[in-house]
Amino acid sequence: MKRPAEPVAPPFIPPIGPPGLPGLPPPPFMMTSPVLAKPADKRIRFNDEDSDENELFAKLLYKKLGTITSRKRREILHVSIMEMVRQAQEEDERERGVETGGMTSQ
Repeated sequence: MKRPAEPVAPPFIPPIGPPGLPGLPPPPFMMTSPVLAKPADKRIRFNDEDSDENELFAKLLYKKLGTITSRKRREILHVSIMEMVRQAQEEDERERGVETGGMTSQ
């Protein structure tokens, strides 16, 4: 007479508490949406000074670029970043031209 097979793993029991493993955040589809700040409140407190998000990004970028030891690689990044900014400005100008119905000079 054969014995019934024993389960290899214990039956699934959903975890108690927030989803995800201890020390790891849950996957994005399981996360609750964050509470959004008021649009009028665009100032961010950072190191005891008021800074807008562009200043914070520039500080972070400055620190990250400082960790790159290759001068040539930094110069390539400088050119690439400035080119992306220029393209974004042109796209923004085109969008504003379409929204206002006017023509932009090139």
